[in-house]
Amino acid sequence: MAEGTFARFGGKLADLADDLFHLEVNTILKDGIEARKMPSPAHAMLDLLGDYAYWLQQLDKSAAAAARNRLPAPDSGSAVEVREPDGAQCRVLASADHAATVDDFPLVTSIHRVLAPKAFEVVRLKARQMLGDGGLLIPPPDQTVVMRIMQSCSELSAMLAALSGNQGWATVIGKTRAELRQSLQSAVAAAGLEGGDQAVLRKMWDIGVEKVLFQTVVGLDGDIVTAAQRGCETAEYQPLRDLHLAATRQSIGCWETIVTILAGFVTGGKNPKKLLAP
Repeated sequence: MAEGTFARFGGKLADLADDLFHLEVNTILKDGIEARKMPSPAHAMLDLLGDYAYWLQQLDKSAAAAARNRLPAPDSGSAVEVREPDGAQCRVLASADHAATVDDFPLVTSIHRVLAPKAFEVVRLKARQMLGDGGLLIPPPDQTVVMRIMQSCSELSAMLAALSGNQGWATVIGKTRAELRQSLQSAVAAAGLEGGDQAVLRKMWDIGVEKVLFQTVVGLDGDIVTAAQRGCETAEYQPLRDLHLAATRQSIGCWETIVTILAGFVTGGKNPKKLLAP
């Protein structure tokens, strides 16, 4: 028992050490701040699925996207009724026999969307299609978000597929938000993630579809790279630059403390030399 506990603890320390090789600080601009912590992983994934799908849907309707080649409009005077897919239709994305395509996109914009690997694959395919059809007509900052959505959906699809063999996750995969809230609350609580996956999901959930204005990446070897969104170098953004600088300094201080503590474990409790300059 004790050996198993120490082995798991050692594994978590190894994961933490891998994560500590680089520190990344992002400053983003949000249209609205909900002031809530990230929910359980299953609900957080559904949040991302909905946010990604809705954002792509709105971008597809924008003036830039509307300039791309589209199908002819219906004849004048004819009304086209668009019905939102119901739960049964959306659940096809949880079927092993169904091959996900970009035509399934309405199934992930529906409020009845299900948590499934193929749901994220559909969003990834939609993002790829939008970049391929007319990526040059999408503003560069939005192109970056579309590419982020593609990468995140690829990771989330693979993550869910790997979790499908887990008993707790097998119960919640393929379910709608309403089902998770009404009858599967205990299963949702049991569907946890390992430290590495939890950290990846948290970062995705925190950034969402927002534009990153400033980013600083600090390497354990002292290499520092700071990037700024084009246009953010003007005086108008000086308060946000100051905020980013303060956040970076605070993060480096916390990072140094964690690295020093971890080094203490590695050196058997001896006082390790500081790995970062003050």
